[in-house]
Amino acid sequence: MLEAGVPLVVIKNFLGHASLQSTQIYAEISQNTMDKHLKEWNEKWFPSNVGERKTSQTSNRVPEFLNC
Repeated sequence: MLEAGVPLVVIKNFLGHASLQSTQIYAEISQNTMDKHLKEWNEKWFPSNVGERKTSQTSNRVPEFLNC
């Protein structure tokens, strides 16, 4: 469910856990899904023009691991 984008709070309620911490113990996410979400976040908060993606100003603002 987490891989499909279902919020952790919804999964918590679905499983009947008393707390979000209980659900987090069992939650796992693949590296591909993590990379996808980080890339989406990066593009949302640090948009860039297609031809100007690798400028020195952008690379100083954004941590290197977010530049995919």
